Amino acid sequence: MFLKYLQIVNYKNLRSARFSFVEGVNTVIGENDSGKSNAMTALRILLDDTYYYNTKRLKENDFSDSLGNWKGHWIILSAVFGKITSEDKETEVCAGIVPENENEEFLKSYIKSGEDDIGVISLFIRPQKQVRKKLSEITDIAEFEEERKKIKISDYEFYYTSRAQTDFTDKDIYTKIVGDLEKGQCSDPDEDDDRILGCKLNIADVQDHILKIVEYEVNRTRELINIMIIEEPEAHIHTHIQRTLFDKLKVTKDYTQIITTTHSTHLAEVSEVKNINILKSIGSNSISMQPSQGLDEFGKKNLQLKNLKLSDCIERYLDSKRSVLLFSKGVVLVEGDGEEILIPNLIKNALGVSLDEMGIGLVNVGSVSFEYIASLFSEERIKRTCAIVTDEDIQIVETDSKLYKAEAEKRGKSRKKKLADLYGTNPWVESFFAPHTLEV
Repeated sequence: MFLKYLQIVNYKNLRSARFSFVEGVNTVIGENDSGKSNAMTALRILLDDTYYYNTKRLKENDFSDSLGNWKGHWIILSAVFGKITSEDKETEVCAGIVPENENEEFLKSYIKSGEDDIGVISLFIRPQKQVRKKLSEITDIAEFEEERKKIKISDYEFYYTSRAQTDFTDKDIYTKIVGDLEKGQCSDPDEDDDRILGCKLNIADVQDHILKIVEYEVNRTRELINIMIIEEPEAHIHTHIQRTLFDKLKVTKDYTQIITTTHSTHLAEVSEVKNINILKSIGSNSISMQPSQGLDEFGKKNLQLKNLKLSDCIERYLDSKRSVLLFSKGVVLVEGDGEEILIPNLIKNALGVSLDEMGIGLVNVGSVSFEYIASLFSEERIKRTCAIVTDEDIQIVETDSKLYKAEAEKRGKSRKKKLADLYGTNPWVESFFAPHTLEV
């Protein structure tokens, strides 16, 4: 049993975020103030019995700034656990978080591993029933707003459930369970749907018998799952030993799941793509991105990788270029050493600023196989711009010349078509073609 997904809605700068985790060591990467600590705090609020948090500690600024008016809105935290075995379910409380019937639609968005069950624990920080009931009965929007203004933090409750198979980051789902408050509409609490929210849960039982948030190995107990949170170890550990620390952490895979937050390039370079979540700030909000989300399926469908996984192909390639892809605001992919040397100087001379100053990384692919790296950038993976700079290899000599290379020109046309087919509808990837090779 391990923590597979975490949903966070309306908590601080995480308006609507979903994190994906694997067994063993996981890394949450992001710049300062991108929400790494907020995500870990949300996880502790949901699962850690030593992190005392209730309405007495709830504050107005715990709600997302982008809501404008927080009153009436909900904070939703939901954890999905994977690989729950029949042995795990011998614990009565564990069996209680496993859905009786699996929702196929839900499992399509939360890809389940293996044949084992999933379990779900959710927390809804929401106005108490009587407050919601009163709002739901008001039809006049001016009267609704007056009543809404009266809501206080002390009017909120902490409501835990199990077995919810719901994507709470879906705006339509949120509106269905909360209402459209800005339009003077609040959902009727008498119509709360357990199929969406889940069944009421005594969280103390779960924390006592299933979960343990640990700090050190000596804290290991008989719980079914141990989660260790390590926040920004680079702030306390010299860069020379950061990689060593990360390698040593990997030995805990059998009994402890580790989630570490970082903005260190040293730790990023030893993190596997499938173990990474990236936080990106957009105004007052941050979004969570998973580079490996649907990556292997994309490779199998579009790149005809039958016996290879695209994530494994990228993993082998990324050793020296990983931090550029993970930390840059945008990426330029080029095919050779000449472009790698010339393009940064051309940019500096033309614009007066360097690629580094603009936060743009340049990656020398060392071939024309751009599709392996470019596939990381998409709506479901890394939402950052990726430019592919290449050429069509149109020959500048006549066809009867000994120097004419028909195959090169043919490959150039094929490459242009392939990139157009793969990324023509991808808003994050764009290809730029010079007519002739760089040497010309």
